[in-house]
Amino acid sequence: MVSESQVLDALRVVTDPDLGRDIVSLGFVKDIRVSDGTVGFTIELTTPACPERDRMRTLAREAVAALPGVGGVELMNAHKLPKPTVEGTVPAEQYGIKIISMGFFLREDDAIIWRGPMLHKTVQHFLGNVLWGDLDYLIVDLPPGTGDVQLTLCQAIPLTGAAVVSTPQDVALKVAQKAIAMFTQLNTPVLGIIENMASYVCPHCGARDDVFGAGGARRAADRLGVPFLGEIPLATEIRTSSDAGRPIVLDPTSPFAQAYLGVAEKLAAQVSIRNMQRELTPLVQITF
Repeated sequence: MVSESQVLDALRVVTDPDLGRDIVSLGFVKDIRVSDGTVGFTIELTTPACPERDRMRTLAREAVAALPGVGGVELMNAHKLPKPTVEGTVPAEQYGIKIISMGFFLREDDAIIWRGPMLHKTVQHFLGNVLWGDLDYLIVDLPPGTGDVQLTLCQAIPLTGAAVVSTPQDVALKVAQKAIAMFTQLNTPVLGIIENMASYVCPHCGARDDVFGAGGARRAADRLGVPFLGEIPLATEIRTSSDAGRPIVLDPTSPFAQAYLGVAEKLAAQVSIRNMQRELTPLVQITF
């Protein structure tokens, strides 16, 4: 009878072209089952929209079917996508992180052309009708600028704060400054500024190129009196890993992972500071 190790060895010929590694070393193969000549296993890709999904499934099935003694192959592709229930919508989940997005409910080529009231209803639904359960953090990724979504969110629930992301060049920073002004007017604390696509280092010669300038977000943070949370570099590895649906932070040896983790640590620290300040602020009691 075929063994689990033989199945894993056979599957090592199947590689993810974006990540350049086989699906076994990437940890995509789960729940191997061998019974009466039938081999079953799950391929848990990093994203249900992976363009290479069908090809990898076919190659995996063929590789295992070619093993001596294998009479059948049962292959599943596991993804925890959003699921509507009577109680509410169960969010998608991957790597222990829950997520909801309109992208799950539309075709890839569909565009959302909505006015304010529709956006308002969607925000309300995602906040109140999604079964989030107990969370450490709830992060809402907002579009740039000062639109209806930002206004609705700030008015719908009490927010710990907002983190503003900007590239270093002046045009982007002006948009970020308007967002900071809006959050200030709406009494939403600004937790800090993050500089994205801060610099590019050539992987061949090591030369640094500040494609969009350098240090603009740090200078803006100093001028506006808000914390600077760190820099995320411009790198091909980040792009390929993201396109494959695999967070770069899963590779602890990557310097780009360290950049993300450094920003996350500083952001978490600001959240803790805000929460502590809220606890220490005495309640104002009004008596008549």
